[in-house]
Amino acid sequence: MRRLAPAVLVALVLLAAPARAASTCARFEPGRDVGTVAADLTEISGVVASRTFPGVWWVHDDSGGRAELTAITESGQSLGTYALDGARAVDWEDIAVYGRDLYVGDIGDNLAAHDHATVYRVPEPAARPSGSSGRLDGVATIALVYPTGPVNAESLLVDPVSGDLFVLTKEDGFSRVFRAPAASLVDGARITLEQVARFSLPEPASTAFGLPGSLVTGADVSPDGSTVLVRTYRSVLAFARPAGQPLAAAFASAPCEAPQVEEPQGEAVGIAADGRSYLTLSEGEHVPIHRFAVRTPVSTTTAAATEPARSSSIGPLVGLLVVVAALGVVVATRRRAGR
Repeated sequence: MRRLAPAVLVALVLLAAPARAASTCARFEPGRDVGTVAADLTEISGVVASRTFPGVWWVHDDSGGRAELTAITESGQSLGTYALDGARAVDWEDIAVYGRDLYVGDIGDNLAAHDHATVYRVPEPAARPSGSSGRLDGVATIALVYPTGPVNAESLLVDPVSGDLFVLTKEDGFSRVFRAPAASLVDGARITLEQVARFSLPEPASTAFGLPGSLVTGADVSPDGSTVLVRTYRSVLAFARPAGQPLAAAFASAPCEAPQVEEPQGEAVGIAADGRSYLTLSEGEHVPIHRFAVRTPVSTTTAAATEPARSSSIGPLVGLLVVVAALGVVVATRRRAGR
């Protein structure tokens, strides 16, 4: 029996992963238009939900924009624009959140010519954004170096469980996942990233607008760390994090395709702070905001990412098949032993 354990465990893992991914996407509702971005932004490339002020979302422009963040409501009402003190905007591509801190990724590098990427970390304002513009102080500047040389990227996220920062590259047909440990994310640091995963991009169901679905353009992680959403121009992919595993383990299994609404140049995806929905936005002026409800909300706890993943990790049919297979092997082994 002891010799059977590894085989049975492998079978459980292989069978559970597809069920977990499918169960994740089954929780998402079709999208609907909930408003239009009122602020004068032309190339929104990142969106993230505030963890300090319920109902507030932070967005920013792509390359050519100013070094500032704009707060909006879910319906697109502008709540003010905040300049980041001492920051530069070369090619801002995505934004992430951890606790009260926002992380802005100046990580775009279309020509693969920069010797490092830059992430700015800044606390959210002390008072709830209410329509007036201002400045965000206490900006930390962190340099990121890829171990394989310059690479283009448009996706940034921070694990709510560990505080580690992740960058997902924008490469045709696949993406590499790089990590910077939480302890290294200090002002003035120059961090050599570690590659922790690589995944291929499935062909999306949508063929709209002619943009490729083989390039990663944005990402976000649920408040409990159990689900990672990865955006391409034509799809939203959902990766389920295995129970009790590091975030990189989510990319070891194939994703499912989450609901999306056709957008001219979809680059931004963000999960709500209460885990009850996610938003997508496109580049362009005064673009619509699409909201997708989550039937079984992901937990807002950051203590562990185990329960949501465990509850959907294996369906009844899969479990039955695994048990039957294991019993069959046990019976066959006992028969051979009795000869």
